[in-house]
Amino acid sequence: MNLEKIKAVNPGNYCLYSNEIVELMNETGNVVDAICLSFKYGFTRGQNCERARARKRRKAAKK
Repeated sequence: MNLEKIKAVNPGNYCLYSNEIVELMNETGNVVDAICLSFKYGFTRGQNCERARARKRRKAAKK
């Protein structure tokens, strides 16, 4: 695992906010499950972002 590469990532508008972390902790009750859910949450946000980008590209190509 390359921690320097991970630390260098700029999440932009997709960073995990403290209220979301608290909600995940409250939902799971333990840190390990909260970390797993955080990963899944971030992954799905990334997928949604990529779908939106693809839609924009398709829309721009039609013009």
